[in-house]
Formats: sequence, structure tokens, C-alpha cells
Amino acid sequence: MADAPKQSNEAAEGGREGSGVPQLGREPGASNYGLSAEQIQFSHTFGTSTPNQAINLHKVCCPLFVVLMMVVYGNYETPMFVYLAMHGMYSVCWLVSAQFFPLKNFEYKIPFPYWVMTFVTANSYLVIPWSLASTTRSLHPARVCVALVVYVMGMYLKFVSDAQLMTTLKFRKGLVTEALFCRTRNPSYFGEILLYIGYLLIAKAWIGWFVCLAWWLLVFTPNIRSKDKSLSRYEAFKAYSKEAWVLIPNPFPLPKLI
Repeated sequence: MADAPKQSNEAAEGGREGSGVPQLGREPGASNYGLSAEQIQFSHTFGTSTPNQAINLHKVCCPLFVVLMMVVYGNYETPMFVYLAMHGMYSVCWLVSAQFFPLKNFEYKIPFPYWVMTFVTANSYLVIPWSLASTTRSLHPARVCVALVVYVMGMYLKFVSDAQLMTTLKFRKGLVTEALFCRTRNPSYFGEILLYIGYLLIAKAWIGWFVCLAWWLLVFTPNIRSKDKSLSRYEAFKAYSKEAWVLIPNPFPLPKLI
């Protein structure tokens, strides 16, 4: 990365999908957990009024910043182009997905100074390509291979699970416990963590690990807890939470391959 109401859990998975009646009285920083899609008025993809819009602009800036770092440091080696392809495609997929299932939990009005702060904070991820451009000219092929495997798996989990959640809840309200949600309650968050680990393996940036850990602990963790709190109202959640782990997929029972 790449990102339940009282009647269903459509807001719970980090909230992607839907639009409808404007929500009133929302305060800056207020969570949309517990709201249905019909209670949220989604803004345009770009603008200066919601966290979603700040994040979307950040995604546009990511590949442009990578190219800028290539020029500034004269680094046109393979690792830089691999990273450009990885982060560039993630940005493209994010912006495409924002048209169909935008992040519900970041769709609320904020004052312009808050919007600027959100945009600047999101750009903290750019220390990863900066570190890569300024320090790395070559990588062992095995490292690139592992990074790409982790990245592709992360991309798959993030965007497929977001699409699954949105599509399922469009036709059936309630807990989503099948397919990618049968072994982990947060495949989207897990996927986003994996794809950023892919970036970090390419960049070999220790400072990038600190930035990512801060995001995972300060942003992902509270959102995951809010989701579980919202879903706990379902009678089936207790049994489901034992079968599907909070983040890393439960490997048991082992899948039947034959």
C-alpha cells in the first residue's frame, strides 16, 4: 500500500465501497466504522477536503518523485527501474480502485490544515525511494526475486480482498467469512504490509522500516481494532475470529492440494 456498520460489516474492512446520503456532523478524525454505504457521501477523487483526496494526490506524486530521484542522483540502474515499476503500478491500481471502492474510513470532511498534514504525513513513505536512489546501484538477483514475490502477493491480497468485500456486501449484508477472508480477518491490511516489505527489500532502507512500522502501529492497528469491535456485535464473530486470525492467515487446517 492500499487500504462494519450496525447492519453489516461493509465499513469494517478498512472501508471500501458505496456512496449515498451525505453524512452529517462528522468531526475531523471521526471513524466511519459502523456506518453503511448509504450514509456516506463520497467526494471527487481529487480535492482538498478529505483524507482520501490527500492520499490520492500522494499516490500521483509517488512515481513522479521516484523519477525525480533518478534524475537528481543520476541513478538509472536496474533497482531504480524495478522500484519505479512496483510503486508506479501500485499507485495506478490504487487510483483505479478509488473509482469503484474508495476508502470508507478516510471519507470525512477535514479543515485544509488537516488535509495538508495528511498529505505531508503520507509522503513520509517517500524516504524509501530517496534512500534507494541515494545509496543503491545494484542488487543480488535473488533479493529482487524475493522482493517481487512478496510484492505481487501483497498486491493480490489487497486489491482482490477489497473487491471481494465490496461485491459481496452489495448483494449480501453481514459477516464476510469466505474466500480471502476465511483465514485472516484483514487480508487488505496484510497485503499492504507485504507490498511495502517488497519495497523495503529493494531499497535496503533501514529508515524506511521505521516509517512503515510507525504506520502499521499508529494507523493500521487502531483501524483493525475498530473493525473487530464493530464486528463483535455479530453472534458468529466469536467463532469466526478463532478460525480467521487478525492479520497473518491461519495456516490450519492445511489446504487440500489434491
